[in-house]
Amino acid sequence: MIEREEICFKNEVYDKEEKVVHYKRPWMAGKSIFYKNRIYVSKGVDKISRVKYILHPTFPNPVRTVTNKDKNFELIFWAWGGFQMEIIVTDTDGEIYNYGFSTRLNELLREAKADKSVKWNNESLADQIDI
Repeated sequence: MIEREEICFKNEVYDKEEKVVHYKRPWMAGKSIFYKNRIYVSKGVDKISRVKYILHPTFPNPVRTVTNKDKNFELIFWAWGGFQMEIIVTDTDGEIYNYGFSTRLNELLREAKADKSVKWNNESLADQIDI
């Protein structure tokens, strides 16, 4: 059994090493811009056997189970806005823990835009983004 505070999650819109925000405007999405998001376990990885991420119900396959401990139970997904998700963690003893998590997309994009070392994969589109 683990203590709830022993597990932490982190959401990012750009890779800290690569320093690039990836985004796209799919033709079917109209004006919506989709951003590449990464969520992962940032603390307590060794005590976990699997993580189930329950995304917003508008996502295709909104329930995603990740078992790759080597990548910190990382999940990559594309989203046009922030949302609240449920995260269900199963520890190595089989105990289950439920967490609520907000992706905070606008806040993360503001931080990325303020960091002048961060690049955007399409600079002309980046200039149009009002965050």
